[in-house]
Amino acid sequence: MVVTNHNVGKGACEYAYMNTVLFHLRELLPSDDYKLILSCVSPEAPHKGDDVEFDSSKKNIVIAISDEWSSAPSKKYIDNAFLIFKCYVTKDILEKYDNVYPFPLGYNQKFKAISPVVPIDKRNLDIFFAGHCFGGSRRQQEMKPVLKMLGLGEESDLEIKDTGIRSAVTRTKGFNSGYEGNEYSKLMCQSKIALCPHGNVSSESFRYYEAAKAGCVIISPTLPQHELYTNTGAIQLTNWTENIEHTIKDLLSNKSKLKKLHQKTLNDWANRYSEESAAKYIYSKVKKLSVS
Repeated sequence: MVVTNHNVGKGACEYAYMNTVLFHLRELLPSDDYKLILSCVSPEAPHKGDDVEFDSSKKNIVIAISDEWSSAPSKKYIDNAFLIFKCYVTKDILEKYDNVYPFPLGYNQKFKAISPVVPIDKRNLDIFFAGHCFGGSRRQQEMKPVLKMLGLGEESDLEIKDTGIRSAVTRTKGFNSGYEGNEYSKLMCQSKIALCPHGNVSSESFRYYEAAKAGCVIISPTLPQHELYTNTGAIQLTNWTENIEHTIKDLLSNKSKLKKLHQKTLNDWANRYSEESAAKYIYSKVKKLSVS
């Protein structure tokens, strides 16, 4: 399998995750009949990724990343790709195009999960959140009832708080700021609950996948309704503002529920989201379409 990167540099947040996926995929699809293109299709990328080169002599498989706006693939991609695996994709797009499938975002490459996974009842933090949370963003509004519940003010720091609930809730003024990678990873892996509110645009986020790999119980807004997020261990709130406080308190008072969701989330990571599982997912779709 021929592999090319298109507008995806080593500094891309998902670079480490995606390249490990490609490592596993090369073992599953060694044939030169396929060309795999890892392409950044963000509206902010040069030409929105549309200057990609397809090989008409091969079956072109695309992993399209970084489009948090959930745009439909361009006509060039639809017409020339054998299959497109797209991060940030909506149910409407999946129903419209029969060669488009959802794909995990993966984790930010600064995230380094602790191994072995810390059991949920041995974790020393109840709640964790760290992320950009200023400027009137939707995420800022979603975090307001959490701050009120924890008795935290508008100012933020990097300290762990104990107001009856042990929390590390840090709001930063920019993407990828705040904790350095090792500290962020350590706190995530020591937390029982990871709050995963909206990203800058989408309800999907790297944070969701980092929390899944760490085995946290995830609370998120409603996620896109497709196979990546159906019947998972994550708690998806249709009304975050009204339900977040009750949901947190209910979880922390129910150790058996926490443990059950912790294990389900670990299973989600192992069987849906891990690099090896993501590669097997692509392989299964390729083989299914190849024999149909």
